Amino acid sequence: LIFCDFVPISLLVTLEIVKFMQAVFIGWDAAIYDETKDMPTKVQSSNLNEELGQVEYIFSDKTGTLTQNIMEFKKMCIGPVSYGTSSAQPQTSGTQRTDSDSDTESQASGRPKRAEFKTNNKTGVPAQVAAGPGKGIPNVNFSDPAFYEHMADERHENHANIHRFLLHLALCHTVIVETKEVDGQQQTSYNASSPDELALVNAARFFGYFFRERDAANNIVLELPDGSVAEYPLLNVIEFDSTRKRMTVMVRMPDGSVKVMCKGADSVIEKRLSTKDGMVKTSGYLESYAEEGLRTLLLAEKHITDEDYEAWQDKFDEASLATENRDAKIGQVADEMEYGFELVGATAIEDRLQDEVAATISVLKEAGIKVWVLTGDKIETAINIGYSCKVLSNDMGQHIIDATEPADISDQLLDAHKEHRKSKLADHGLIVAGDTLLQITEDPDLCEDFLSLSDKMKVVIACRVSPKQKAEVVQLVKDRYPEKRTLAIGDGANDVNMITTAHIGVGISGLEGQQAARASDYAIGQFKYLRNLLLVHGRESYRKNSYVVC
Repeated sequence: LIFCDFVPISLLVTLEIVKFMQAVFIGWDAAIYDETKDMPTKVQSSNLNEELGQVEYIFSDKTGTLTQNIMEFKKMCIGPVSYGTSSAQPQTSGTQRTDSDSDTESQASGRPKRAEFKTNNKTGVPAQVAAGPGKGIPNVNFSDPAFYEHMADERHENHANIHRFLLHLALCHTVIVETKEVDGQQQTSYNASSPDELALVNAARFFGYFFRERDAANNIVLELPDGSVAEYPLLNVIEFDSTRKRMTVMVRMPDGSVKVMCKGADSVIEKRLSTKDGMVKTSGYLESYAEEGLRTLLLAEKHITDEDYEAWQDKFDEASLATENRDAKIGQVADEMEYGFELVGATAIEDRLQDEVAATISVLKEAGIKVWVLTGDKIETAINIGYSCKVLSNDMGQHIIDATEPADISDQLLDAHKEHRKSKLADHGLIVAGDTLLQITEDPDLCEDFLSLSDKMKVVIACRVSPKQKAEVVQLVKDRYPEKRTLAIGDGANDVNMITTAHIGVGISGLEGQQAARASDYAIGQFKYLRNLLLVHGRESYRKNSYVVC
């Protein structure tokens, strides 16, 4: 009221009404309406409409934001051999399921056809194990006759390794089985906490290791390739989280022994192996998978005695009942079990880009907006995806900061500054590893050097970052440039901290739930709608609100 002579109350009311109507028009815009989800763009904070037109930094998640978050099992590494071809569809007719009556009946019942390990004379592919994508089992796009030959040949050196690998896929997970009746037939589907896990369990089913259920006695019930049914009592589960980057299950095998099975990021699992002998070839395969833009995981396992398990279980129960620092204590006890593993193999999963992602990012970069991609993938995978979505280009200088010691990081940052000054290229990109970023945020001098360098970059890709680090990166930029507007966009619960830290939060309604969309200021159906939201509605809201005030 004191300033009503300078700023009339009616102006404030008028401005609020204008912003409200702008939000209505955004919701009505058919160009940013997602028909596949029947979802218009939702405005949950109309006070930020004009700030959409002032955004200078975009911080984006990758999985589910730039990509579809629909995983397809493509390749795997077992022992010394890598399996899977790069073709999108199997090219050999012998790798397709036949349309026999028994096969049709098997698919109608919701389970894969039982494998008899009889090979096709022309291709060497085991009949009834080989299958093509789209033949009743989703999330699998695999083709390699050599794999089926090795799987069928009991004399092959990799035969036992293959079956151990597939058994690991079928047992190490937290998938829930859903059974429903369709046209008088029982059909089985899976409900998983992550698309990656769903793809892996469906891959096991694809190759004949069918996860039927987890029964009332907590037994994992599997149907094996020979048609027999086996029960594996589940003793304990250490669930995955974004900090640990791994999950572990303990099961009792048919011979009475206790097996500990673990899967997770290669950078985490490799440190927990008892020997690095198997990693020599596997590391090369992982790099080639990453260069193709595939998401990779390592599988490992070990046997323990009943006495060791019972002693560990007592510690785990005590940590689970703790009233203070419960998560930290559980993590500490889990670490005591998750070591000394033997490598089982590696998986490679494809996550395709969303429609028009590359075109959208190109337009945003042309508008002068700096794009930061914050991902949990390894550097090679992130770089490949960066090229695919036009975040990176061949005519852009690249600077990789991946050292782990402060002195080495400082040297890399200094070299990157020198290379940038000498370069004649107009645009530059910076790629930084998560472990490096952790050191940078803890050292004020390194942080200053890093931000000074990033300010000269058109794009920045941060790899192997945790949800906490995503929020820290956004806060670093906000603190350094308080006058510049930042926008964070993501689709999952792990992106919520980043979304709420930025000036403007945009959530994508995706397969990982609605947490990001509910915590955001604006909710959209696909990444491509960000272009119209910023460059059309944001710019016009900024311009029109200026006219109202003036």
